[in-house]
Amino acid sequence: MKPLYKKPKKPGKGESGHERRLFQKGEPVFRQGDLSTCAYIINSGRIGIFRESPSGGKSVLLKILEEEEIFGEMGLIDSKPRSASAIALEESILTVIKSDRFEYLADHHDAFFGTLLKSLTHRLRETLKRVNAQKALPRKSKKRSPFNPFNS
Repeated sequence: MKPLYKKPKKPGKGESGHERRLFQKGEPVFRQGDLSTCAYIINSGRIGIFRESPSGGKSVLLKILEEEEIFGEMGLIDSKPRSASAIALEESILTVIKSDRFEYLADHHDAFFGTLLKSLTHRLRETLKRVNAQKALPRKSKKRSPFNPFNS
């Protein structure tokens, strides 16, 4: 995908006015359940996306994100808490896109919106591929639903 901005070299304010933040290895960017106030674009480093188990046990690594990938945008789109945790897997510099700027970019910049849409579509396809690869769950009932067009 085509980058949406000039890649900053270090933390601080960039030419576009976006804040850049440095995260050390192991440092959380955000945690599952946190309120969503911004999205991030990776300038350098790698970020792990983890989902915590409902029982409070181990976290499961869902994805490793690398340079030029955006994350944290879902909560800005649907105003829901973070669905997963993001943790720096190595020293990483991230561009912070606050919610008001995110809305402006999505509404007024076709390139940003297009890249965002491609990113979300790619993630959805990956998720569907994982779901399809899992073993089908046993059915609880043999009843056929009149609303299911796939009944045979």
